[in-house]
Amino acid sequence: QAGYFRGGTVIQPTAGQDIIPMGPAVDVEKEKRRIAKWAEYRTWTVSELVRSVYRGAKEIKPGAYVSAAVFYKRASADAVCQDWYGWLKEGCIDYVLPMAYTENQEELAKAFAEWRAADPGMERIVPGLSIYSKTDHGPTTRDLGLVNSQLAMCASNRTHGNLLFCLKYLNDDLATA
Repeated sequence: QAGYFRGGTVIQPTAGQDIIPMGPAVDVEKEKRRIAKWAEYRTWTVSELVRSVYRGAKEIKPGAYVSAAVFYKRASADAVCQDWYGWLKEGCIDYVLPMAYTENQEELAKAFAEWRAADPGMERIVPGLSIYSKTDHGPTTRDLGLVNSQLAMCASNRTHGNLLFCLKYLNDDLATA
């Protein structure tokens, strides 16, 4: 399974081995700066795509709302070049839906604190919550108490709604809740 873009690593051969031939010395600090520039460029290109989609959607249908499902922790979003904090600030997206599929209530509470930095009124952040849990026997509908607790956390943080993922696991009890 491939991982997400996480930056780069400088690998240098060591003396006394014959697998990788020795070459000129590598300036590690220079390579780190080059890797950082690459991440900056990737972030810029993703943001340019968001801007382009936003402009195009608004040209076709001015009243349309443009949203994106994004990584819910800022560090994770940054690692995959999603500058959704910047998109909100710039106004090139109407809503973001952070995929906060965690079962850990403390992590979710920390996420709300992070999100308030980007949108203090929580007007343009719609949390995505999971309604299934991964188990040793495969995915199963999440405990109703946990779902209700997370929905209550959304309400107490004055979100303007939430998204439930994935409808395959929606049952009558969850629908009623």
